[in-house]
Amino acid sequence: MADPTIFSASFVDDAGVRATALDYVSYDGALTTVNDLLDAALAWGTLVDPLSDAQCTSVTVSITQTGVPGAKSAPVADSTVERTALFSFHQAGSVHISSTDIPGFANSIITNGRVDLTNSAVIAFINYMQNATQPFAPQSVAGRAILAFMHVVLSFRKRRKQRIKTSFETT
Repeated sequence: MADPTIFSASFVDDAGVRATALDYVSYDGALTTVNDLLDAALAWGTLVDPLSDAQCTSVTVSITQTGVPGAKSAPVADSTVERTALFSFHQAGSVHISSTDIPGFANSIITNGRVDLTNSAVIAFINYMQNATQPFAPQSVAGRAILAFMHVVLSFRKRRKQRIKTSFETT
């Protein structure tokens, strides 16, 4: 069993507000393929869609591995996920760029207000993104191959709620 594995369905209402429904699932990882998981998630999506007036726009399968080997055991003091670094890359067959946003970008990698492109962690990330490592290769959201690093910019992204949430109960 891959644990925990989550099916999620994304919904959007007529005001454009988005929400997600989640379902935790178990399966035999030795017998189940990725296509099996996707088929099961799509079948689950067809079951939850009629339960909502909102539009079900997509389903996602998330297989989470708790703990990343070598990762921090706690956040660095004064870290903030609102400070991000947006790494941009050229992609095959398109003039548009593909970007990856890294939240809580490390202050120690910022030199004179810019991302230090000579930092070993930055170099390793850029090399991973632009050099396919079979059987997995980074790609754009449109499914195009990542070709070459273009630039990185620091940004600040607010984490606001989409709408003040209210709840009520009816009997």
